[in-house]
Amino acid sequence: MDTAPIDSPGISTRLLGVIRVLVPALAGALACASILIGFLHRPAAWPNAGPIGDGGKAARVRGWFTSDGFYRPELEAGSGRQFSWTSGSAALRIDHIDRSVPWRVEIRARAGRAPGIALPDVTISVDDVAGRPTRVTNDPTPLVADLPTFGRDSARISIHVSDVFTPGPRDRRALGVVVEQVALMPANGESSGGPGTAALWSAAAVGGAAGLAIALCGPPIWITIVAAILAGGAFGWLLAFDLAAFGTYINRLTLLSIGLVAGGAAVAVVARMRRQVAAPWGWTTAAGLLLAGTAIKLAVAFHPQMMVGDGIFHVHRAQLVEAGRYFFTSTTPAPYFEFPYAIGLYVAAMPFWSWLPADLDRLALLRVISATADLAVGLVVWGGARRFWHDDRAGIHRARRRRRSRARLHGRDQRSVQGRGARAQARPSGRRTAQPADRDQAHAVHERGDARAYRRIFEACGRSRAPAARGSRACRSADWSGHLTA
Repeated sequence: MDTAPIDSPGISTRLLGVIRVLVPALAGALACASILIGFLHRPAAWPNAGPIGDGGKAARVRGWFTSDGFYRPELEAGSGRQFSWTSGSAALRIDHIDRSVPWRVEIRARAGRAPGIALPDVTISVDDVAGRPTRVTNDPTPLVADLPTFGRDSARISIHVSDVFTPGPRDRRALGVVVEQVALMPANGESSGGPGTAALWSAAAVGGAAGLAIALCGPPIWITIVAAILAGGAFGWLLAFDLAAFGTYINRLTLLSIGLVAGGAAVAVVARMRRQVAAPWGWTTAAGLLLAGTAIKLAVAFHPQMMVGDGIFHVHRAQLVEAGRYFFTSTTPAPYFEFPYAIGLYVAAMPFWSWLPADLDRLALLRVISATADLAVGLVVWGGARRFWHDDRAGIHRARRRRRSRARLHGRDQRSVQGRGARAQARPSGRRTAQPADRDQAHAVHERGDARAYRRIFEACGRSRAPAARGSRACRSADWSGHLTA
């Protein structure tokens, strides 16, 4: 039996391909998890305190919890203070928190009662375990909820108000207490806490998906690794901002990362169908970088602390388009004139509009469509810029090659150059005559006798598939027969 080793270059090629995909994915995962853990272990990260939500135009919500039983946040005109009224029962839910260490939640509340109205008692419950009632006055009153160690990575803090009141005939809400601030901190006073184990793995998976998607597009390994680290670091910072990894934001990033990988796989399939080899700055590289940038843009847009602002304005305009009104105007600031609105974004959203009844969900849809359009425009702009600079570079290289010394080209290369030079001369062109500036540049390069530049120029112009590259002015300026066949 022949026991000689079998040469299997295909195996090494496949192994190299796997490594080129796994290394960027691992780099993105480590970058995301490291940034997240690093930010959470800063002493300045705790306590994380703030209102229930933003009562101003921004309409932001908190990242580390979701609330239930609170009325819409309000803004006190005089002081600019944010506050939220509770109903008779309200709750804060933290979906991803490491319960292997104890935590503390501090709620600052006021009764908000006019003279003659009884002050309420408030009971705080943690995971449905009620504490002792606390009398809340019109002065800021601290309400403390200690979260003991537990076997799951979530927590629910409930607020029960003994007496509610109705402000008057114009405001029929049943109001409990005013919540001005909610704060989360590790109970031991150290920055040793973090999100739950599942959230950490999800964060690493999100960063890894960014690296995987870029790697599937096929750019050079160093470009892929750098882009994966930057994208993973961006996701990690967003997860750490306002402790968004503790809330539901990680679920949104997971869905986003699935779409990112699907986009990278689509680019890989298209490139394979076209039998294209990835170039260092080819269209696949551009597609991978644009996919990563679009994912980061959407991750910012979906963050709980992202302001709503004028986004609701566009949701309302899309509702007008849904109702059949396709032409409407808006008034500008001073000098106050009206101008028509373009409705392309709203028309593109109509096929999916009925799927999302909530305004904030429809705003997210408009942002997704806008980001997708930006990605497509980015590819078109890259293609135009690439075509322009490719022509320019090919022209300069062709001019260099024309004056290259013939002594260092021989054999098959010499015959190939002669054949391609003759074909270049025979190609119909109305502007075959060289311009003086092109000839001077070509002669200057010829005097230097740069053989390597000659070959590079030849490959750029003579073998280019783009007619614009072969027909550019500088490429046509080369008199091949006078310098390659002598």
